[in-house]
Amino acid sequence: MSKLDFLQGAYCPLIVPFHDGKIDFDAYGKLIERQIVEGSHGLLVNATSGEPTTLTVEERGQLVEFAIKASNGRRPVCAATASESFEATALLIDRFEKADADSILVVTPFYAAPPQRGAVSYFAKLGARSRRPFLIYHIPGRAGFALTVDTLEAIKDRVPHFAGLKNTDTDVGFVTGALSRLGRDFRIFAGLELPTLPMLGIGGCGMMITASNVAPHLVAQLYEMFAKRDIDVLSR
Repeated sequence: MSKLDFLQGAYCPLIVPFHDGKIDFDAYGKLIERQIVEGSHGLLVNATSGEPTTLTVEERGQLVEFAIKASNGRRPVCAATASESFEATALLIDRFEKADADSILVVTPFYAAPPQRGAVSYFAKLGARSRRPFLIYHIPGRAGFALTVDTLEAIKDRVPHFAGLKNTDTDVGFVTGALSRLGRDFRIFAGLELPTLPMLGIGGCGMMITASNVAPHLVAQLYEMFAKRDIDVLSR
């Protein structure tokens, strides 16, 4: 078994409930419990579904710490930074490291168009701050910036624990190229509903899709059926 086996299946990118202008942690705890009871394989905090760019850095840190405590080891927690700022991202990585997050997800720079070599330097410096499995949130449609397979390989050379991507894109060729170059143990989660099944079919490890907030059992079941190679059921 791989030490990365926990990075697979249906991870729910949790929404964030508010009450009177503040995070409703009681409601958030109930959402986490529902995900666990209904079979989601992991919890993703501070992904797009939770509108993290509208949250403060402190709020993002609190959400991750709360999710780790609420899960209490029953499900792995992937902690996302959701920041364009290098300094804010670094602070959050340090905080998630201390909180014992199971993995860390860092979004590509957004509202910017760095050269590919700049992305390599950016992720190499951030990846060096933690030894936990390091993932990149690749969302070119919203970030306005796309990584190349060559860049992924260059990052991997400098960050050995660079474990994979949340790939919120429909480019299947990019996924096959990444898996071919970085190996089948490189973890790629589908970040959109439409390409989820094709990405599983070419070697993706699971999904981090918004639909998990609405129907966690069905999304988890989709992954489990595919993992069992129950293709006939999926095609009905």
